[in-house]
Amino acid sequence: MEFMRVWLAGLMNLVGDPARENQRLEAAKQSSSRLRAIKNLSLPPANEEGEDHRDLMARTREITNIYPTPSRKDITHHRLEALSAKLAERQA
Repeated sequence: MEFMRVWLAGLMNLVGDPARENQRLEAAKQSSSRLRAIKNLSLPPANEEGEDHRDLMARTREITNIYPTPSRKDITHHRLEALSAKLAERQA
């Protein structure tokens, strides 16, 4: 019985699973239509200041300031604060 199951699985792999092939073809069609839509997408003209187009997330972050990117100065300042707090704990 086990032999028949293994043989049938091997035969299915050799011939191919039609349902799986249909899924792969459908996924390929969807991705190609998405790529076609992206290629045909017309972007608005650039600003007069010469700024390049920015993605939506970058513009949203800039407006709402949800996740501001810390500057190198801020990072160094926070590190120095943490180190001085650690030093104060050790000395106390």
